[in-house]
Amino acid sequence: MSAPAPHPGRSGRFRLGSGRAGRRRQQRNGRRRYTRDHTVQVMTIIRAKAGGMSLEQIREMLAISGQAGRREFLQRQHAELERRLQEIAASKALIEHIMGCRADDFTRCPDYRRVAENAAGGLNLHENTCVAPEHSRRPPT
Repeated sequence: MSAPAPHPGRSGRFRLGSGRAGRRRQQRNGRRRYTRDHTVQVMTIIRAKAGGMSLEQIREMLAISGQAGRREFLQRQHAELERRLQEIAASKALIEHIMGCRADDFTRCPDYRRVAENAAGGLNLHENTCVAPEHSRRPPT
């Protein structure tokens, strides 16, 4: 079951107020009546925000006419989501190991160190070796 969608906040009001989904109807009792198009648009904004897009990027996406331009734009967004998913998966693996690790100091656990090295992009994290690129000297032998 997925989490409930966040409240659209200003982004939803901004988009709906821009006239992009058509004008809302005012009922006799003073309440606003939104169409199905409004609902789809708000959910598009909420999902795009949850996926990390800025309001400017969402505006750009909605303004692109033509499938080719939209596809090119969305391919960049997709690549960024894939990168973030890989980072999340690596963080999840670290946390899962720590939750089940029986070592007093999990950072000394050989299995945790392998998971951490894998999360660091396969770096070999030897004792006294600095992995920062600006400190690329070798450890004393």
